[in-house]
This record gives sequence, C-alpha cells and structure tokens, in this order.
Amino acid sequence: MRFNFLLLLLTTLIAVALSQNWKPCQVNIKLKSTNLFWTLDTRRFVILQPKSSSSLKLTTVPFRVPLGSVKGSSIDRFHGESVQSLGPNKGLLLLRTNLEPTQCWHFHGDFIHPCNNHTQALTAERTIGTSIITVKLKHKTGSNSQ
Repeated sequence: MRFNFLLLLLTTLIAVALSQNWKPCQVNIKLKSTNLFWTLDTRRFVILQPKSSSSLKLTTVPFRVPLGSVKGSSIDRFHGESVQSLGPNKGLLLLRTNLEPTQCWHFHGDFIHPCNNHTQALTAERTIGTSIITVKLKHKTGSNSQ
C-alpha cells in the first residue's frame, strides 16, 4: 500500500513538472548608453526602439562551433528563430534556425562579433531621412567602437 502511494505521488509530481511551460532566461538586448532595445520591423529586420512590449525577448544557446571559429552562441527566440547576419554593411534578420555560421555570435566585452570574424561587430546605423535605427554588421574601426 505504501509503495502504491509513493508511486502515485511520484507520477503526480512528474505530470505537474512536465506540464509547465519552462523557458530559459530571456533578455532584451540594449544599445550601450541608450534606452534603445532590439525590436523587429515589419520585414523582420532587427531595429532599435525604446523598450516596449514589442522588444525582442531573446536567449543565447551554445552553438556548434564551425572549424576555425571561436566558441559562440546563437541568439534565439522560442519560435525556432535565430538572429542571422546578411553580411557586412547589411542588417540582421530573425529567421528560422538553420545552424549556419551566419547565426553564430561571440560576445566579447562591449561587442557582439560573428564567430568567424572578429574584425566585424554589430553596430547601430540611422537610416538617412528617417528615425529608424537599424542593427548592422560593420567592420570595426577606431571611430566605430559601439
């Protein structure tokens, strides 16, 4: 009888634990020294806007590191989507996770670098003639340090 009660209690605890909608720590990525956070525009490009309910809630997931690259992480959302670079001087998109090197990021100090190229980093750039600030991948220079 005691064994049956213990088995019932254990089964109940497992059922309750499995029914929980668990998510790892989610964060909002913010541009240093501003009140601007990563958000998506209507085309799914990453842009910067003041914090709101539409700010992206993201998590980092260890990335299977490509040969010759540094250890990195993908920047993910819980819908099977990851932040992906389209290349230098281009914006970032939130796309289906595909484990391509363009979805691998290395966090180092104040910079977010592609895993395979530390001469580039993410930065913010205002679109000329608008108030839209886009997150882009740029080559690092002495004057481009944020």
